[in-house]
Amino acid sequence: MNYVRFSGEWFIYYTLIALGGAVQMGLALFIFQAIGLNVEQAIIEWVLPCGAMGAAIIASWLVEYKQSVIENIAPVLTWRFTPLFTALLLIFVVVMILNG
Repeated sequence: MNYVRFSGEWFIYYTLIALGGAVQMGLALFIFQAIGLNVEQAIIEWVLPCGAMGAAIIASWLVEYKQSVIENIAPVLTWRFTPLFTALLLIFVVVMILNG
């Protein structure tokens, strides 16, 4: 029964993290293309595989960490993605200033 619980929760966490990562990669592609930089190859070759493996590890950690806690997933996703989106926007501003 623990295997079924772990697998189900892991799948849900992994899916939500993957969807958030997909939104962030799409946003990165869009904003960097807007200033004339092509980051598609870097995202496909580096960010996507590293993000997939990181999401698997983080989803596993969340299942074990949240085992005895009843909590909504929204605060967890906010805690996970807010620094990532902030870093993306700061990098965008720096690259935009450097490119003119």
